Amino acid sequence: MKKVLVPAVVVGVIFGTSAAAQQITGGEVELSYQTYTDTDVDQIGLNGAIEVGFSRNLGVQADLGFNSLSDGADDVSITNFTLHGLFHSSQTTSFGGYLGQNHLSNGTSETVEHYGIEAGFEFGTSDLEIFLGQISNSGEDATEFGIEYGRMFMDALEITGAIDVVNFDGGVTTARYGIRGDYEVRDGIGVFGGLSQVEADTPFGGATSELNIVVGATYTFGDERGATFGSRGSVGGGFFNITR
Repeated sequence: MKKVLVPAVVVGVIFGTSAAAQQITGGEVELSYQTYTDTDVDQIGLNGAIEVGFSRNLGVQADLGFNSLSDGADDVSITNFTLHGLFHSSQTTSFGGYLGQNHLSNGTSETVEHYGIEAGFEFGTSDLEIFLGQISNSGEDATEFGIEYGRMFMDALEITGAIDVVNFDGGVTTARYGIRGDYEVRDGIGVFGGLSQVEADTPFGGATSELNIVVGATYTFGDERGATFGSRGSVGGGFFNITR
């Protein structure tokens, strides 16, 4: 019953409101490829988001993603679904709350839940987004925090820097620091590439670090920004999840 909770909420929220009051305000679709320099892990993702407005200030955003990871020996399929509740306090400031699930399958099935709060701000040619959330997996919990700052150059190029930290109850902490460039080839169609450093520390003094590389293409529709918030969940973590 737990695995169908979030889709049921979406159906109730979106279709339980008068159709006349609904309007698709924006969204995006993204295809990407990721790899790591120190391991054989490769990841291919197809992710998207769509936003529906109920009024000038209220709306919902739904994210859906399909990702496949492989290290040459094992394959893992991950389906991600997240629902955001949106409050636009002005043209440049938005607040939200989110909840969702990752469903992992590699011969066995596992469900990871995530929920939290988020905020986004636009000022001039720059934008700032922050979030704070919880990740829960069969009683093993973690706290996640992320912050992202982006700036437009020449009306077609956006450079974004982000930090994402996950602190597990057992004392393990993972962090990712990265930079990404998005270039709009033509209206709504863009390409991107990014580099990030992934680090993990344990309470016993062990530590690992490696470089992640991602490239891909995007299609954005509706509002210039597409969807209000980036994707959430533990697949890659926060802003480094495939869909921003």
